[in-house]
Amino acid sequence: MAEAKASADASAAADAQAAEAKAPADAEAAQAAASDVPAAEVLTGETVVILAIGISGLRNGEPWPAVGEPITLPADEAATYLRLGYVTAPE
Repeated sequence: MAEAKASADASAAADAQAAEAKAPADAEAAQAAASDVPAAEVLTGETVVILAIGISGLRNGEPWPAVGEPITLPADEAATYLRLGYVTAPE
C-alpha cells in the first residue's frame, strides 16, 4: 500500500514538473498570437459581415440571420467573430 502511494506521489510530482515546463511555452504562444492584433487599435463604427456558421438564440432581441446572410455588427464585435471564423467579410 505504501508503495502505491509513493508511486502516485512520484507521478503527481512528475506531472507538476511537466506542467511547469510547459507553462512558459504556452504563455509565449499566447503572447505571439495576441501580438497579431494591435492592442492600441480600437475599432469603431459598424460593419457588414456574412454569417459563416449557424448561431442560435437572439441578438438584441432578434434571431441571428441564416448562414450566408449578412448582418451589421459593431466593428470590434465583427473583428472578433472574423478571427473566430463565425463570419466572413462580404465579397
